[in-house]
Amino acid sequence: MISCSAETSTITGAAVTCPASTILVGGECCPDNNHNQICDENEAKEEKKVVYASLAEVESGINRSFYPLKRYNFSDVGRENITGIENLFEIRESKRFDILKIKNKYDYLSTPSNFSDFIQRLYDLKVKNTNIAANSHLESEQLLDSTWEDVIYNYNPKLEEVSSLEKPAFIETHNLLYERNGGVVEIGAAQYFMHMLCTPELVIEIYPSESLGFYYSDGNTIDVMNKRISDLQVKSHETIIDAAKKIVRVCDGKVDEPTFSAGEVVFYGPDGFYPEELHIKKGEKVIVHNENSKWEGIALLFVREKPKKFINSKIIKIGETGEITINEPGTYTFFVTEYAPRAKVTVE
Repeated sequence: MISCSAETSTITGAAVTCPASTILVGGECCPDNNHNQICDENEAKEEKKVVYASLAEVESGINRSFYPLKRYNFSDVGRENITGIENLFEIRESKRFDILKIKNKYDYLSTPSNFSDFIQRLYDLKVKNTNIAANSHLESEQLLDSTWEDVIYNYNPKLEEVSSLEKPAFIETHNLLYERNGGVVEIGAAQYFMHMLCTPELVIEIYPSESLGFYYSDGNTIDVMNKRISDLQVKSHETIIDAAKKIVRVCDGKVDEPTFSAGEVVFYGPDGFYPEELHIKKGEKVIVHNENSKWEGIALLFVREKPKKFINSKIIKIGETGEITINEPGTYTFFVTEYAPRAKVTVE
């Protein structure tokens, strides 16, 4: 039982006795159900401190969200001649994700409006620098190569807000082509990526994949090439959104780690296979993800020693997945003939 002794009101000067689970504040009794000498109504108004994911936690979370299918190692980016808004942050980069870390707390992006202004300033600077670089490249080529005399550049930048995520985000497009009389001479840039606000301190740049490439030949018209690039970027949009959804979870301190079936394996190239041993039943498939660090397509050979049997897979393009069905039991060693690493699958 909690007892309250009489206290003197500073307002009336009269003695005031507060009931149990209350305290006297400013001459009046107020509830204090947890007995911490703070009025409950004032305690409820106290803003709860938000704990954000750290840089190390975000980097680890990104890796855990994609491993073993992907492996991302982050490192510092050395930059020279940075100006203006670029001085506000440092960069940690990997093959697909870059992290912009705001240096000082007073520059943190604490509201969506702060983030929007930040991205707009970055975008405007990139557009300005791209135009300067394009003009400089034109002048240089025209001095060295007379065939560039009539060449001009075609630059189509775009910034659009993404509303389908739980965090503020923008997608940037920077397509730069050099043309002569409507025919493409050179591709200067074909960039498509997302900026997403992870925490007030961290902004994540998300790219569709480790590389965004396509084939072209001199003489393709500007309209055809612009459409080809645009179609590729539209196709990449869903890939960026899917990755961004994983990063949202990471930024909220949650990680959805991928799971593999018994027959799934990743080929990393010279670094080998993961895992190195599989166990499946006859009639089931070995599923191979080609993440070759040498950026080459592969074909696998499966070899059973007793009784002798060979199985050849179809070509699996870089970044794609192939399936090989094995109908006879036994232990098979499988490999890519141009590479040393081996793996094994036991078929029951």
